[in-house]
Amino acid sequence: MSMRSFVALARIVFPASLIACAACSGSSDTVIVLPGEVDYFEYEPNDTAGYANALGLLQIGDELAIHGSIDCYACDPADGFKFSTSGPVALQFVLSSADGVSDLDLCAFDPSIAGYFLCYENGGSMETGTILLGGAAAELHLVVSAFSGGGAYTLWVDVVPLDAALATSEPQILAPRNQGAADYAPHIEPEPALVRFYQVELDAHGAPIAALEVQLADGQPIAQRALELNRR
Repeated sequence: MSMRSFVALARIVFPASLIACAACSGSSDTVIVLPGEVDYFEYEPNDTAGYANALGLLQIGDELAIHGSIDCYACDPADGFKFSTSGPVALQFVLSSADGVSDLDLCAFDPSIAGYFLCYENGGSMETGTILLGGAAAELHLVVSAFSGGGAYTLWVDVVPLDAALATSEPQILAPRNQGAADYAPHIEPEPALVRFYQVELDAHGAPIAALEVQLADGQPIAQRALELNRR
């Protein structure tokens, strides 16, 4: 997975309802295809279960790069990201601090038990592992916390078939949170309004040559993905 920096909305921006027109303005043979990889941008508040940023439905083949920032003090102890699945999957992840020094942890939180069921707290600036989910999940959370240090981080997640992960992964013991995991108490708050826009770059003849899908929450970008332009 690649890490892409957010591109400012400096070119032509279209609401979702106009994307078909934008794609066809230069050529009727242009088709926009949505690839699997998505960049997500953490936004505050998301340090309790009720404020968790929404990743939506995760399906086999999805590739996510979640970019955020955190510290080990009271001002930003945890970043939560909620998701659902429609069946058995495995989440292969890499969590890496930007400074290469801070000790970050990743835990899996289940709202139905109001607690963590699995934590990765191995020490060091990088955590890696595979979270095995044996059935559909209405809502689970990935929670990033800092045992020491903090700052910018990236959490990469690949969603793969459970059978494939079981063939290469050690059996995992489900355990309650360890001492290093941050508190992440349930807290109910309204979710921010989400808006989706498409940024399309046109050539001198009005034909699309590049496109970007951007999702906004309360006016700030939280997710983006580059769109492939396939010309038949």
